[in-house]
Amino acid sequence: MFLIETFNTPTETNNSTIVVFEYTSVITATCVVFSRNAVVSIIYTITTYVNVSIYTFYTGTGVTGTVYITVYVGAIAITFTFITSTINIKISEMAITSNKQDVVTIVVSTTTIGFVTVSASVEDVKVYGDITSYINGTSNVDYSAADISDQIEVFNVIRGDQATGADTRTYSETKVVGETTFTQYSVTTTITGIITTTTIIGVIIITK
Repeated sequence: MFLIETFNTPTETNNSTIVVFEYTSVITATCVVFSRNAVVSIIYTITTYVNVSIYTFYTGTGVTGTVYITVYVGAIAITFTFITSTINIKISEMAITSNKQDVVTIVVSTTTIGFVTVSASVEDVKVYGDITSYINGTSNVDYSAADISDQIEVFNVIRGDQATGADTRTYSETKVVGETTFTQYSVTTTITGIITTTTIIGVIIITK
């Protein structure tokens, strides 16, 4: 589905910014597979998740992008820091090996990103204006049944009379997730947090 969107988006005039992050995500994901250096591969992985987060932000699912940043990028960064602190890496040898192995990948990535940037006419896109419009507009979006296909993608939220009594149909995406997570599923969220914290503490104790 993501690849179909990647090839279809350039035909739309208002998605020039999105197409850049689409192609960049595909390129960095490919670099993860073909990179022979584990450290460089982890860096490509973090870059991929960041690009996908920005992509989901522009497609209207800002909460998903936030989750990608906080969970995946945070977990990978912590794991990367932990691993590099427990093994002996000779930076000079790693740099020489990486330069020899990844020069082709860097050239191809730079060429592709440059081509996509020019073809997408990114100079006409006001990124700051897009972000500001999204932040200011999410709280004013009408999530009623009328014209729902023309609005941002939203969750199939429950009605207020079935849960807390609040009408969640007019909430922004972030408020819907918060309203559902910390009311109906508050116990599940708390248990998940306790399990995650216990797991992290257990790993730290075991590795001492």
